[in-house]
Amino acid sequence: MPDTNQEIRVIAEFQAKPGQETALREVLHACVPPTRAEKENRGYTLHEDLDRPGRYFLYETWVSRDALKRHFQTPHFRTLDDRAKPLLSQPLSIAVVRAPD
Repeated sequence: MPDTNQEIRVIAEFQAKPGQETALREVLHACVPPTRAEKENRGYTLHEDLDRPGRYFLYETWVSRDALKRHFQTPHFRTLDDRAKPLLSQPLSIAVVRAPD
């Protein structure tokens, strides 16, 4: 079982429905400042795929897996989740990763 107190990284992938690329970008971008302000966040960067329009990635670093769980309960994350879901062409993909020991 993974240590819940070890620093982790998250790679979240979003693919917009055709015609919803700008709307999804705006929803994702709005979550960046409040997430970066969370004391347990060490990095939160939005990236756009240059070869696939409407494909976005969030690269995140958290002090622990428990910190990520707390992030999922914040109002700004819940807003992102509620607003992004109808704009997606496929379910959100999230990978929680860490460097091996």
